[in-house]
Amino acid sequence: MLRTALSVCLLIALAAASAPAAPKAAPSGKALTKDEKLALACLGRIGAKAVTPKEQAKLVQARRLFGALPAAAKLRPLVKALHCEPASLRIFAAGALARLEERKAVRPLLWRVLREKDAKVRTALVAAVKVMQDPGAVHVLGRALGSRYAPFRDRAVEALVGLGDELAYPYLIHKWEGRSGNFPRVYFSLSRQLSYIQDFDVEVASTSFIADPIVGVLQDATVQAVKIHATEQIEYLGAVRAYRKGLEALGGARRGAKVGAWRTWWDANEQRLLKARAARYAERAGM
Repeated sequence: MLRTALSVCLLIALAAASAPAAPKAAPSGKALTKDEKLALACLGRIGAKAVTPKEQAKLVQARRLFGALPAAAKLRPLVKALHCEPASLRIFAAGALARLEERKAVRPLLWRVLREKDAKVRTALVAAVKVMQDPGAVHVLGRALGSRYAPFRDRAVEALVGLGDELAYPYLIHKWEGRSGNFPRVYFSLSRQLSYIQDFDVEVASTSFIADPIVGVLQDATVQAVKIHATEQIEYLGAVRAYRKGLEALGGARRGAKVGAWRTWWDANEQRLLKARAARYAERAGM
């Protein structure tokens, strides 16, 4: 009986050893293709320091190999390279994405614009977005003007100027008019209270009586609805300065330090500018 059990166990062990291994679970997301992995390797070589002639030759070879790869294999590796060091690699990735003219890269480029600290890289990123002529890019940057972080707002203004989209005017004018934000309406109360003895509560005891005073309160109050329209803070003044410089860079003209002048100008030229914008994007779509 023992020999039979041992034989059965041995057969099971041999069968398990000869059986094919179970496939591993697929990683989350779409795996990189062979060409995409090669593109990543080329970008790693492009981003490396090239000091010696041998390193320079490897860099040139990597650029040529990357250029020969199909466009479909370059998109995801280039988007990954937008977050890598050094800055020269991010500039190269932005230029390569501009040559691809793939609108799927617009959102990653704008995301990087708002977080990029290097001014030269930001210029390359905005130039790439401008080449792609995506009409929705201005709205992404316009929403970024409402960020709670001043660097994001400043970079959004800079990017709007770089794009040169006509819809940047109303976004900047609205933020300038909004001043330091849209604060909620609250109620302010100014009240005065007057205490007085209203009556006495008499308690009779065995040998005496006690009179406890009953205190009344009169209240006179004024309640008003209040909403803050502006706060003259350094941060607010810096934001206004950025909006004004952005509008002047877009329009190429100075209209003073009052936002009303810009609002009047936009109201007079809105139809003309929006018509020119629509014609430009329609021409781009027809190409």
